[in-house]
Amino acid sequence: MFDGDSMIHAIRLKQGKINYCNKMTRTPKFLQELDAGKASFVRAGELFSGEGMVKAILFAIQETIGYSP
Repeated sequence: MFDGDSMIHAIRLKQGKINYCNKMTRTPKFLQELDAGKASFVRAGELFSGEGMVKAILFAIQETIGYSP
């Protein structure tokens, strides 16, 4: 829920009350994924699974060799 590019979350505690808000931003990474129609970067939450680790390794290899789908 809190993982990924372009979403900013804020939680404020004041006088015993909790306020939450969020805002979607259009970062360069977000725009690249929007244009591609799929995820192009690894999310931190994905690193807790075997599939996420494989994805991270593949993205690192692609970046190292200069491959851009």
